[in-house]
Order: sequence, then structure tokens, then C-alpha cells
Amino acid sequence: MISLDRLMSNCPYVADLFNRLKDAVYLCDENGAMLWINNVAEKLDGYSREEIYGKRIEEVYGLTGDASPMLKALNRKEMVDEQIFRYVANGREIIQICNAGPLWSEGKVIGAYTIQSDVTNLKEILDRYITLQQHVFEDHDQTLKVEGFEKLVGDDPQFLQC
Repeated sequence: MISLDRLMSNCPYVADLFNRLKDAVYLCDENGAMLWINNVAEKLDGYSREEIYGKRIEEVYGLTGDASPMLKALNRKEMVDEQIFRYVANGREIIQICNAGPLWSEGKVIGAYTIQSDVTNLKEILDRYITLQQHVFEDHDQTLKVEGFEKLVGDDPQFLQC
């Protein structure tokens, strides 16, 4: 049975391939211990490969069970597709869309992987857009009150009825 450690150290082209992706890639062993992350994941989370190596997902990211798509794939031995999840790394909340799956060798699960797309900035942009829209509508409501019908003057019964 091939180990993930041996795969990553003996096949540098695999690491090179993962490092060329625009998404974050994470690998763990069959016990949920972190084995490897690509350059995107290092930059996103602020951890180096060396810092996370051998530490359990719970220890590094505070995620347990189904809260971690990688652990979910590992424990259930099935693919996890398009799961949105949040975690905190180095004091920063990160929101990602994730695909995860178990890694098999000779009929046994030897670990799991995730490929994650960061949508944190998208959420921040949407939050700013919503706030801006709220301000626009609040300002618009104020304008209608100040520049609307309240400025009209008259005492004709038909005018007052309108």
C-alpha cells in the first residue's frame, strides 16, 4: 500500500501539479492528520506545510466531524461535492466552496483530500453591496420625505384629499 507521505516525497511532479492550481488543496491521512497543503492553501490560511504537518484537522482548523468536508469524506468514505463551509485560520474567517473525497489504495482508505475555492472576498463584496443598497434606499426615503409631498401647500378640499 502506498502512503501519502511517500507519494508526495517521491513524486515531486504531484506537488508541482497541485501547486499550479488556483484552488487550495489539502491532504490528510486516514486519521485526519494533515499531510500536505499547496501554495494557495498556505497563502490563504497563513500556515506553512511544515507548521500543519502531522497535526489533526481539529487542532489546526477547529473543525470536527461533518463541519470539515475532508473529515466528512474520510469518515463516510464518499465524495462531498460543492459544500460551503467556514473556518478560522490565524484569526481570519474564511469561507470556501469545497469538493472532498477519500483516497484509496488497495481497497483501503489511506486519507482524504479537499479542493477548495475561496469565496471570502465574494461574501465581503456582497455584504458591502447590501450595505450600500440599504444606505441608498434610506437616503431615497429621506429625500422623498423632504422633497416629496410634505412641501406642497394648499387647503383646497380636492387637493387635501389627494
